[in-house]
Amino acid sequence: MKMPRLGQKTTKSRDFICDRVRLCRLDRLGVWGGAACAEFAVNLETYWALDRLGASFTRDIVSCNTPSVRRADMKYALITTAIAAFSTAASAGAFFNEVEDNNTIAMANDVGTFDIPGGSVAIDGTIGSGDVDWFSFTLNNTASLSFFAGFASSGGADGIMQVVSSTGDVLAFDDDSGVGFMPAIQLENLNAGTYYIGFSGFGDVDDSSVLSDELADGLGHQEDFGYKISVGFTIVPAPGAMALMGMGGILITRRRR
Repeated sequence: MKMPRLGQKTTKSRDFICDRVRLCRLDRLGVWGGAACAEFAVNLETYWALDRLGASFTRDIVSCNTPSVRRADMKYALITTAIAAFSTAASAGAFFNEVEDNNTIAMANDVGTFDIPGGSVAIDGTIGSGDVDWFSFTLNNTASLSFFAGFASSGGADGIMQVVSSTGDVLAFDDDSGVGFMPAIQLENLNAGTYYIGFSGFGDVDDSSVLSDELADGLGHQEDFGYKISVGFTIVPAPGAMALMGMGGILITRRRR
C-alpha cells in the first residue's frame, strides 16, 4: 500500500485516508468509532502533522470521538504510539533516579535488562556520610561494559565504585581512574546474568576488595555530594545466534536475486 504524503491533494484511497482527511480509531473493545469512519481505522493516541513546507495544517484533523489536534502541537508527520512499540527503553538509552534505601545488594535499585545490541543507562543519585548506593542490571548475552562516574570534584568530592557478580564476587574496583577523583571501570566478556554496581565515598573500601570480596557498606567515609553514573553496554550475540543471523542474511540475499 502506497501511503499519500501529507500536504498533497487529498486522496480517495480507501486503504489509508478518505477525502475529508478524516482519521478513525477503534474503541477499547475493538468496536468502530462510528459509521462515518468506516473507511480507515487506526488505534491512535497521539498524532501530529505539518504540510510539505513545514507550516501547520489549517484544516481540522478529526478522529471519531477524538478531539481535534491543536495546530500548535502539529509536527512533520503522522505518528502513532504503535511506532514506539518497536523500541525498548532500556536498550535505547534510559535515565534512572536513585531511590533510597539501596544501601545493600539485597535492596539494590534495578536499572534494567539489556540485550543485543546493547544500550546505556544514566544514573542520577546522591550519597551522604556513611551512605552507599547499590544498583543492579541484567545481561541477556555476553557483554562488554564501561562505567563512568561524574560529579563536582572541585569541592574535594571523592567517590569509589565496585562491580559485583550475583554471587557476591567483587569483579572490579576503582577510586579515581577517571577525571579528577572520578572512578571509571571497563569490563569485557561478562557472561549473561545479574550484576551490581556499588557507589560510595573514599574511605569505605579499597582495591583490596577485589581479592577479599568485601562489599562497600558506606562505613568509614564522610563524603556528601551528588553524582551521575553512565553505563554503556556492548552485547555480543551467542555463537548460535550469530549463525542464525548469518542464515537470515543468506536468505535475504537469495530473495533479492
